[in-house]
Amino acid sequence: MKDKIQSRERDLFHGDITDQDIRAAKEIVALIINAMKSYGLYPKNHSIPQNSVARFKTALDKFLENHEELRLVVKIDRFVFQGEVVYQGQPVEENLAFLLFRDGVQWFEFLKGIELDELTGLFEIIKQNTVVPKEAEGDLVTALWEKNFPHLKYDAADILWEDAPMIDFSDLNYLEENQGADGQAGFFQDQMDGSPPEHQEDSSQDEQHRVSSERQENVADIAAVPVEMDSTVWELTPDELKILRQIVWESENPENEEDVLDVLSIILETQENKEDFADILDFLKEEFQNVIVRGEFVFATKFLKNLHNLISFFNTEKPWASKLTEDLFVELTGPKHIELLAPHWRILDHEESEQTTALVQFLKNLHSNMIPALMPIMVETKSIRIQQRMVKIVTALANKNIQPLEKLLGHPEKAMVQRVIYIMGQVKNTKSKQILNKLIYHPSGWIRREAFKALAAKYPEMPQNMFQLIEDSNRTVRQLVLDYLGRRRRESSEILLLDYLENRKYTIKDREHILTCYRVLGKCGSAHSVPFLQSMLFKSPWLSFLGVSRSLHRKGAAIALFELGTEETSEILNIGSKSLFPGIRRACRRTGEKNR
Repeated sequence: MKDKIQSRERDLFHGDITDQDIRAAKEIVALIINAMKSYGLYPKNHSIPQNSVARFKTALDKFLENHEELRLVVKIDRFVFQGEVVYQGQPVEENLAFLLFRDGVQWFEFLKGIELDELTGLFEIIKQNTVVPKEAEGDLVTALWEKNFPHLKYDAADILWEDAPMIDFSDLNYLEENQGADGQAGFFQDQMDGSPPEHQEDSSQDEQHRVSSERQENVADIAAVPVEMDSTVWELTPDELKILRQIVWESENPENEEDVLDVLSIILETQENKEDFADILDFLKEEFQNVIVRGEFVFATKFLKNLHNLISFFNTEKPWASKLTEDLFVELTGPKHIELLAPHWRILDHEESEQTTALVQFLKNLHSNMIPALMPIMVETKSIRIQQRMVKIVTALANKNIQPLEKLLGHPEKAMVQRVIYIMGQVKNTKSKQILNKLIYHPSGWIRREAFKALAAKYPEMPQNMFQLIEDSNRTVRQLVLDYLGRRRRESSEILLLDYLENRKYTIKDREHILTCYRVLGKCGSAHSVPFLQSMLFKSPWLSFLGVSRSLHRKGAAIALFELGTEETSEILNIGSKSLFPGIRRACRRTGEKNR
């Protein structure tokens, strides 16, 4: 059955056909659909529908250079060319195939020499007839008939009559089944079998033959009469009315352009001409800009992802197309379009919603060269919510390429550089660690400070190069290192501090610094540090009689033992508080009293 149908459809075309012609037909149909959508979304004098029709005509003219016509067979949900399906969609008004099928068009064809005004007139008709009003005075076929375009042909049938159930009266025996007392059945039988009534016996043989033929034609007409149906069949249910209202509303308020994505791959994947390919990309650029202006960020994100997928596809299939598409992607997602986004920044200050989520997701899919344009927004805004969301957005972009963010380290504004360093701490790649590790040796103390804070967010345990900042000339940096070490008990931190104190590697003689180091050792250490601390508490108590003071380290050891807080360290402090040597007693008792 399928072969028979395809054969019949193939016979509608005049001339030889090739696989290249099939591909060209698919591209042309895709351009038709795209032009139809453009006319539904924009006024006819807008550049987008004008450009879309121009591209369609270019592709059509190229096809018609080798053929006299392009004929498309119309099915309920698809177009067929030479037995091949060249487009298929859902049977809804947005599908041009369904729209034509609905009004009875069986096929239509474009003839060589078709003019641009014929095509624009066609799309205006399509736009006006996408949804048929309740009190419609005509339909798409009527409009086409009135316009009578010289290079556009079609064949239409009354599908309402064709689809209606029929009764075949020719098989009924009225004489036997409908004989009545008044003899009328005999008259009907005469009408069906062609026998003349008695009063016509004198008629000529030719006249009898003519009457008989006319009566038989009447019988055929009767057989084509549709069954009378209840009028409620044509009444819409509440659900159907709701769907119809939605279709009408969408037609009158065109805000969804996702249909562009449906034809994007077909248009670009089948396009072999570089100039035409570039023209299509120009159209997409303008379309994308309008999407951004309207704030349709869910669609915009899908648009970018689809474009990115095409780049990957073209890498192997058409390298030249990949380069053109990638250039478009970079342009669409770069700083050139930052002004189009300006009216939408306030959305980032809203509470979490579908709109804010869509905008954030879209911004995360931009090119990393957008970072320099986004960072000033983060720095200048006073909204904490916008700042937090911008951090996530820029971090996502820097994860793809950190170089644009790195360049901002040379920015003259301190606030900008601080944010840049902070975000580098959020970026999860080796390059960001390398940059921050260099910054901890920067001549500026505040940059070393910010770099350490950023690195602390990356490393669960402190590397040796970060520990070296414990001797930093900047007091704030030193305190940051000690705070980090004392945050929780870690063997790595204990080893670093124990080695620092035990082997006298400290060069800073500041009293508070030394005592803080002991306190932090107690906070991050374990029983492994007890022997050293016990030694520092009780070592050479007699030196005080010679005027040599060890009170600083003895007090530090007592503080560390107290911070360890184990039964063993409590017993050591208890023994020290009863020592015969005043220095040991004071260190243990004062530590206990101060921390009691």
